[in-house]
Amino acid sequence: MKDLNYWNPEDPKFWETKGKRVASRNLWISIPNLLIAFCVWQIWSILSLKLIGIIPIILFALFALLGMNNLPLEKPKLSNQLKVFKRKHMYLITVLYIMSFGSFIGYSAAFPLLLKGEFSEINVLQLVFIGPLLGALGRPVGGYLADKFGGAKF
Repeated sequence: MKDLNYWNPEDPKFWETKGKRVASRNLWISIPNLLIAFCVWQIWSILSLKLIGIIPIILFALFALLGMNNLPLEKPKLSNQLKVFKRKHMYLITVLYIMSFGSFIGYSAAFPLLLKGEFSEINVLQLVFIGPLLGALGRPVGGYLADKFGGAKF
């Protein structure tokens, strides 16, 4: 502020002429400082909590947002979408999916409780990942076998 040679904050004319500009410059200096401090805090939180996996997720989400521009923009008609409710297999598959996924979630939640009740002398937190891991690993294998031999037979 090389043009500021008159500094008298008690004078009302000072605030009318140059004081407002000084205040606005101070504001525009403090806002970026606050944002930089917030960004540093966020990065430190991510690194200290070992949530470094969030960075690739955000990166891939941005890639998808910017790169997936070849999708058709035509919106399907509602009458074509409502035809699915006339098919009985849609209801059977919905019930089957809800039952299988619900039991998977239930077993994943009940497995640590079962371990803690049966084996109280061991640390169950080291073993609770086994249930969801086996389910997640077995799902593609089951899908492959169902595709190969037929879903109803398998």
